Amino acid sequence: MLDTILHIYSAPEVSSSEERQKVVVSDALLLDGGVEIGYSYRKHRYKQENGKGIPQMVEIVKPNSTFILSIDSNQNFDDIKAYAKRYYEKRGFYKENSTSFVLRIGRYCGKEYMVDSMQNLKNSYGKPLATHSLYFSDTLKSKPFGWIKLELISSEIFEQNLKIIASKEKVQLEQKIIKHASVLDILTKEKEKQKQKAEALERSKKEELEKKLAEKAEQEAKLAKMSPAERIIESYADLASLINDMKADKIENFAEIKMELATKVKAELQKNPKTWERAKQKALKRKEYIESLLNS
Repeated sequence: MLDTILHIYSAPEVSSSEERQKVVVSDALLLDGGVEIGYSYRKHRYKQENGKGIPQMVEIVKPNSTFILSIDSNQNFDDIKAYAKRYYEKRGFYKENSTSFVLRIGRYCGKEYMVDSMQNLKNSYGKPLATHSLYFSDTLKSKPFGWIKLELISSEIFEQNLKIIASKEKVQLEQKIIKHASVLDILTKEKEKQKQKAEALERSKKEELEKKLAEKAEQEAKLAKMSPAERIIESYADLASLINDMKADKIENFAEIKMELATKVKAELQKNPKTWERAKQKALKRKEYIESLLNS
């Protein structure tokens, strides 16, 4: 903005970096304030309704935020203020006092506040670019964007403010370090927790496998001590299915082991009165079949 009001870019063809050095503005350091979220309403299209249309959500520097910066120029403060007064008064708005004046900066300043005025700048509809939007938030209602107050301060106050900023940045850095350490600690603990969980799952799988292998070995040892008939009985979940397979001649080497098998099946059936002593219907038929084998 200072480039424009001081006429450093008085013509579009000026592009020398030497011209740019006529005014050098340092980075603006935040002394007090922050950012906030609000809405941009298009005043230039809806003049009678104080801005309308689809609002744009925007993030801006909070009102009344304070920054410090330095300006290196061949113009002194009063000269720059005079240039600003001539520039803004003919555009309808300007404020100043002995130590301050206003400037309009940023995206929403409008084409008349841009470097070189950009009179030939058009939007996608071929019309002059305009950004006369109003800002709405919890802190401001129906206010234009981009106005700042530039105030002259002494070098002593400037140095004091630098120390304040440095102190705040130190505190913020320490807080970030603490937060980072806290987050790192949480991540480390979570990583250790996941590691322990994985190790526990691996141990559980190993124990389950070992248990199955032990059960298999025990079963194989048990079967090794059994006779062929005992192994057949052990392989069936229920005696009814075994007897049905015996009737259907589905038992391997049945003719050779049928007496032993029938004897052991009878012993198992006799353990339950309902399948032997008081057997009825299907159970009775199975009993009679076993007896027929033993009496053959």
